[in-house]
Amino acid sequence: MVAKRSTKKPKRSAAERARLQEVRQHFQSECPSLEELIKSGDYSQPKTQPELIGILELAAALQRARKDRRLSLAAVARRAGIDKAALSRIENGKNLNPTLGTLETIAQALGAQLQLRIKFPDRSGPSKDRALRAFCLD
Repeated sequence: MVAKRSTKKPKRSAAERARLQEVRQHFQSECPSLEELIKSGDYSQPKTQPELIGILELAAALQRARKDRRLSLAAVARRAGIDKAALSRIENGKNLNPTLGTLETIAQALGAQLQLRIKFPDRSGPSKDRALRAFCLD
């Protein structure tokens, strides 16, 4: 049996709806280039592939740690003081920009400690990688 998803429109104030409509009209009429968007501050640089992979690996590690401890999403969300849906988005790689504070809070809710390391590989070896990021959950 497949569960049917219902989508709900977010409740926005009249001022917020007007602001969003103005933004849509601006982009539809002007069609700014990527360089113009970056210069205006309306767009930031995309994440690099190593950054994206690191975030996805960390999200998977958090999910594994939660499942290894046999904790539900609801239990960890409650302990961390965040929304269950937000935790799910982080674990499933749908939120690619969680703050370090949020990640640390989730790790603490799991009884773990978040450690971030930046390791520069030995330059004498065959690896010419600029940086290797390792995410560990103790």
